[in-house]
Amino acid sequence: LECKSRVVSIVLAANVVSILACTHDQIFVYGMESRALLRAFGGRDMYQVMVYESRSRCSILGSRGGALQVWDILTGRLKKSLSCNSPVQSLAYVSHMDAIASGEQDGTVTVWDLARGIRLQILWCCGTVNVLEYWLGAPYVSD
Repeated sequence: LECKSRVVSIVLAANVVSILACTHDQIFVYGMESRALLRAFGGRDMYQVMVYESRSRCSILGSRGGALQVWDILTGRLKKSLSCNSPVQSLAYVSHMDAIASGEQDGTVTVWDLARGIRLQILWCCGTVNVLEYWLGAPYVSD
């Protein structure tokens, strides 16, 4: 796969047989077998991290501007934008809750209800949250 900009995040979207590559300003959708570029979209913020939610076929991106953006990868349309406290450094999808956890530069970890676009829980850590995983129903944070 060829991408002319620096890739900051890459995920496999197996249910749509695609590979998603994220640069600072765009999302690229490539066919897994053909390796052809199927579509490109974005350009609204400086993206830093991306996760993929297979049921809704959406990519969720965290930005330096402190936003979470939910993009439909089939249409390339922005479905939702949520405001965080500070730049988003890490993301984790919480499948049993249909939620996303965001780790931010100011040490905030927020669990978001994606469907309703609301905060479910806010946790505070000491320092930037660079790695965030959701493990056995509880956030795991590592710096």
